[in-house]
Amino acid sequence: MPPLRPLFLLIGFAAIVAQVVLVRELLVLFGGAENTLGLMLAVWLLSTALGSGVLGRLPVRRPLALAALLNLGLAFLFPGSILAARVFRPGLPSLPGELVGPGAVLAACLAVLAGFCAVSGWLFSAASRLYAAERGRGTAAASATVYLWEAAGSALGGTLASLVLIRLLPPLGIALSVALLNLSAAAWLARGRRVAAVAALIAGPLFFWAAPRLETLSLMALWRPFRPVEIRNSVYGNLALIEREGSHTLYENGVPLFTAPDPRAAEESVHYALLQHPAPRTLLMIGGAGSGLEEAFRHPSLERADYVELDPAILSLLQTRLRVPLPSGVRVHHQDGRRFLKSTTERYDVIAVHLPEPQTAQLNRFYTREFLQEVSARLNPGGVFSFGVASSENFISPERAVFLRCIYDTLASVFPEVSLLPGATLRLFASNRSGVLARGPEPLLERLKARQIQTVYVSPAYLPFDYTPERVTAVLEALRQAPSVGLNRDLAPVAYYFDAVLWSARVAPRSAAWLQRAASFGYAGVFLGLTIPAWLAALYLGARRRASGVAAYSTLAMGAAVMAFQILVLLGFQAVYGYVYSQIAILLGMFMAGMSLGAWLGLRPAQSLPRLAAVQALGALLPLGLCAFLQWQGTGVHAPYLFTALAALGGFTGGFQFAFATRIYFADPGREARSGPGVLYALDLAGACAASILSSAILIPLFGFWRTAWLIGAACLAPALGALIPARRAPAP
Repeated sequence: MPPLRPLFLLIGFAAIVAQVVLVRELLVLFGGAENTLGLMLAVWLLSTALGSGVLGRLPVRRPLALAALLNLGLAFLFPGSILAARVFRPGLPSLPGELVGPGAVLAACLAVLAGFCAVSGWLFSAASRLYAAERGRGTAAASATVYLWEAAGSALGGTLASLVLIRLLPPLGIALSVALLNLSAAAWLARGRRVAAVAALIAGPLFFWAAPRLETLSLMALWRPFRPVEIRNSVYGNLALIEREGSHTLYENGVPLFTAPDPRAAEESVHYALLQHPAPRTLLMIGGAGSGLEEAFRHPSLERADYVELDPAILSLLQTRLRVPLPSGVRVHHQDGRRFLKSTTERYDVIAVHLPEPQTAQLNRFYTREFLQEVSARLNPGGVFSFGVASSENFISPERAVFLRCIYDTLASVFPEVSLLPGATLRLFASNRSGVLARGPEPLLERLKARQIQTVYVSPAYLPFDYTPERVTAVLEALRQAPSVGLNRDLAPVAYYFDAVLWSARVAPRSAAWLQRAASFGYAGVFLGLTIPAWLAALYLGARRRASGVAAYSTLAMGAAVMAFQILVLLGFQAVYGYVYSQIAILLGMFMAGMSLGAWLGLRPAQSLPRLAAVQALGALLPLGLCAFLQWQGTGVHAPYLFTALAALGGFTGGFQFAFATRIYFADPGREARSGPGVLYALDLAGACAASILSSAILIPLFGFWRTAWLIGAACLAPALGALIPARRAPAP
């Protein structure tokens, strides 16, 4: 009989590495939209729950053979899922870069994730049966032990993926490496160590020979009919330089950042902003891949420009492949734009942001009130701030008007003077002193002539038409008539939500209607609608004196609370630092490390319903403590390492509660035969599935971090009420 604990480690290791790699792959397909993360995690968790709770209930005569077969299946499913995402693009539009609706997102997630996750969940149940049979342990102890070692494997996998794998290997190389481990485990379980060693010696060289070839062919298929010039996986995301009809476009996680040649975009990106200032000497540009910096130095008064770009691979790719030059007066800073604003002592006459609109949490943080305050602090008196968002030449839809009003109101809440330039891209300008900004084309044309700048698009041929008073008035009237949704804040990213509404309106109008309906309920309606049923269910279970029911309900609620807490950690890190994609593996790894430790400790103390209630109370307090921590981080404290500790604390609470509740639930010896060993694991994942959708897609964007934390806390606390109602104590297992 082979040692079982390394096999339990491999379950978690393979699952977390696959999650990191496959989520990154799907984000590229979905244009980097983080509002799809909740759906991805939901499919992942639900499929794993079905594998554990449904497939895991099937009768098993030879658990050792089943575990070997399931490992063999995972060895093919992980790399096969990547190839399916790239080659077949299941459920997605035929052309890369097209908008993807919720139905297509769901279809792609199911096609790419469901098979691997169902088999992984089934393997958890099979491993629990195997451990119970081979070691003579009870179901509660076996299930909690596998959970413990699986969590430890996940911690190891997350750490290794973050520090080594995604930095050194392409996605298919990672998948084939993990597949080799699963293949070796299958051979070990089936025939023994010698067969496993032979299988590894034969398959290893074959896998590593095939990996780069499959990587190239599959990426060519992913971007068809365009031609990929070069594709890189940096720690911050996937970069793809694509050629089409003589032009090149750089994509980051599926979001277009830069197109060359594009002389119109180059002119408009800097001239509009610099012409708003009477004599700009210093310029700060955030994002935009350096587009327009050459144009900027055509203004004779400009002495220096700073350019901030987080990912050095972006400039490297553009300079090596397209020979995009940077003028000699430009200082490049490879760091987060917000971190640069907080740390620099420089002040600027003009600050320009050239980033896509806030379709992700990472981008939204450059449109919040806190960011605008940081910009204002770094402007010289009379300085100008400029950015643009997509609009329309003639008609602004109701959904677009709500989104634009949110952005405009947030800008006006910080700067005393705000103006706009209508067009397909709505250019917004702000100054920290009144009377600086131009209110028509004449001052801009006079400065253009005085500076002797010859332009094609920002010129007398276009400016008088673009900047007519009638067009400006029409835009302002559309914004005035749109309902106010409040200001966009770091911890209340409402613009992110209404950008999702706008995205849905273009590709799936029914989804947009549901999102708008959710907003119309208000926080009180959503809070009562979710918490009252939770508390009534707890009262019912407590009154019936069903310890097993209370334990099962607590597991469901804690799964939801811990997942929502983890999403708060990820989005909170994104709101403060903006590079969660480079840290997601280590954050998930620390979460699983905490879960492993919690599960280990949860096997030790004597279990009782009052103690279970105390654990639920801790789970309810976690999100509130996190929000207080985020407020402290917002004061300028730089402590990203503390997020890993918070992730570990959340995992610890979930792991401890699971092991504790398992012992209460399986105290009845006949319960395993009725429900199967994976039922609590399935409930834990089902709660996490529901929370991942609600918190990431609706609660956090619409109501913010604090209100979401109060709602999570109230729902998590409900099972504690059922546990505290006088009930017979669960007998010792």
